[in-house]
Amino acid sequence: MKATEIRPFPGSQEDFLSSSAMECFYGGEAGGGKSFCLVIDALRYYQEPTYKAIIFRRSYPDLQHLIGEAMQIYKPLEYRDWE
Repeated sequence: MKATEIRPFPGSQEDFLSSSAMECFYGGEAGGGKSFCLVIDALRYYQEPTYKAIIFRRSYPDLQHLIGEAMQIYKPLEYRDWE
């Protein structure tokens, strides 16, 4: 299987994902990559046994879309706790 490389876009995504802050404010229009950053950032400590992450959405359809994207990224990691 060929490895897939996932990289943030230059600018806001890079800034967000390179931050060591406990809280970040990241705004903008729909489609700007904020949800993608949350999915990627949730992987930061996924190998730590006690680490948990949660992402909230206002509506179930928004969450359902995000779950689909996350599954594509998380499945190759064989991370089973979220299923």
